[in-house]
Amino acid sequence: MYPSSTAYPAARKISDLERTLSQYLFYWSMEHQHFSKVLRQNEELLTASLASSDAGLWDWKVGGDRIFFSASYYTILGYAPFERPKNSDEWIDYIHPEDDDEIRRKFSEAVDHGEKQVEFEFRVRRKSGDYFQMLCRGSAVEKDRHGIPTRMVGMVINISDRKNWETILQESERRLSTLMDSLPGMAYRCIHSDRWKMEFASQGCIELTGFSPEELTGSRDLYANLIHPQDRIDVWRQVESAIAEKQPYEMFYRIKTAAGTDRWVWEKGTGVFDQEGQLLAIEGFTADVTAYKKVEHSLQKENIRLMNMMKTGSQRFGKIIGKSAAMQKVYELILQAASSSANVIIYGESGTGKELVAHAIHEMSERNRKEFVAVNCGAIPDNLLESEFFGYKKGAFTGANIDKLGHLDIADGGTLFLDEIGEINPNMQVKLLRAIEGGGYMPIGDRRIKQPDVRIIAATNRDLKELVRQGAMRQDFFYRIHILPIWIPPLRERPSDIPLLIYHFLQMFSDENNIATMPEDMIQTMRSHDWPGNVRELQNMVQRYLSGQKEDVLDSQVLPGLDDAQSRSGLSLPSGLKNHRDTSMKAAVRNFEKKYITTMLAENNGNRTHTAKMLGIGIRTLQRKINEYHIGG
Repeated sequence: MYPSSTAYPAARKISDLERTLSQYLFYWSMEHQHFSKVLRQNEELLTASLASSDAGLWDWKVGGDRIFFSASYYTILGYAPFERPKNSDEWIDYIHPEDDDEIRRKFSEAVDHGEKQVEFEFRVRRKSGDYFQMLCRGSAVEKDRHGIPTRMVGMVINISDRKNWETILQESERRLSTLMDSLPGMAYRCIHSDRWKMEFASQGCIELTGFSPEELTGSRDLYANLIHPQDRIDVWRQVESAIAEKQPYEMFYRIKTAAGTDRWVWEKGTGVFDQEGQLLAIEGFTADVTAYKKVEHSLQKENIRLMNMMKTGSQRFGKIIGKSAAMQKVYELILQAASSSANVIIYGESGTGKELVAHAIHEMSERNRKEFVAVNCGAIPDNLLESEFFGYKKGAFTGANIDKLGHLDIADGGTLFLDEIGEINPNMQVKLLRAIEGGGYMPIGDRRIKQPDVRIIAATNRDLKELVRQGAMRQDFFYRIHILPIWIPPLRERPSDIPLLIYHFLQMFSDENNIATMPEDMIQTMRSHDWPGNVRELQNMVQRYLSGQKEDVLDSQVLPGLDDAQSRSGLSLPSGLKNHRDTSMKAAVRNFEKKYITTMLAENNGNRTHTAKMLGIGIRTLQRKINEYHIGG
């Protein structure tokens, strides 16, 4: 039995001490539990933060090869908590071999020089075996008495996503730089403080100006001084006006290169503004257009020459023959059409030279460096219209053994001449309208949409407004092609041009050994004829005359209305109309046309293809006229 505390005072003191110690231990226990709880919460919060930021912690006792890493580091590497690899503190095993020496060097420098912090990027291997980029940051937390770090702690962060974006950005910048340096001109950026200074110029400036990017960006006034003195004020006025309105600018002007030669340039640019609308810079592109300006100047000189010829009553306009007032008006319209980019419609009877007029417009326009594609719409069957105009891909249908370009492809950048435009059916009109209005088209068998750049010059001998009323032509299609109309007069309305045309044909059919001639009375006889077949018919008659059929030219079957007696006195009426002098001109022409087609069909044994070719019209036009006149019915 131990003695009681009441019996012995010393025992009472021990009992009081035990009670005090017990209370202290109890409170310490409670405090420790609270501290541990807070510590666990902080650790959990830190762990969650590390996990969400793709980061891990490390602790290195200087002098050892082992570094302690937190569990989140191995999570980044792709390991689950229970998969933590053996010897996981052998951190160097996960480092890319090429980065090993650099990491050791960084840590050695930090220790040897007493540096407080260390930072570097390195590659580390995932569980899957692939490497990714990480950033390491750390600092010394313990040092010896000499200030040398003895313990360092820090963090590693996964920056592979940032590196991927940096790589993408670098590649994008490389491509942009390559593209700008490959452009046939100079891309630039100018900044403004007290005055403009070029901040950037692409490599194209060397070929354009003769100066390098370094020279242009190193001087405030170099490029400004290159601008031709006569253009300088206007250039800056246009730039400042566009900037004030926050609009792009575009202009042509002259510069003097480093070699002292003058060049025409085209410049397009825009202002760069901040969110408050303050001007930061101007950016743009400048290209050499000297060659185009020379062509433009040449065209202007040619137009002036032709206009002077018109004023003096020239006998010809390019390949077009005629000095009559009616033809002078046509020449004037050709000049107007050539200086415009609008679509043109040419009206005229068969044989009046509609294609010659269209070709003259093309040759005098800015599109003359590209193709002039002539299409006889009346000669294309309906089922072939789409493939002819839009082309097709190999294998698109039976017989499509190769890719074939359509008329729109070939005429891209140039002129598409649509003769007998009235023969195109409304369904095809819709597709053509869409193509030329910006909607584009797809070749048969292709899914890519092509956007053609073509100017349409159409021609017809029909009344298109009447076709619109009949529903044979869409109104929207009519208005799209009927912008600049030109009417070519028939030969009967310009008889003064007939001798000129005859002399032209005689010269055309002559050679060095045989100079073709025709008696003056014969020329006057031909002048008195109505020529329903127009210039084409006249050429045919001259050719017949020169081929030895001199007497036949005056025969009523060949040259209707000119018999032996009347040919000496001048004008006469076609056979069958001598007793009907009140017959209208339109009826007379229809009567001749019917007889002429009938005769040509007979000469070709009814072959309509050959007949259409001889008449100079499309097979569909011939078929329409046969039906209209009930020939052979």
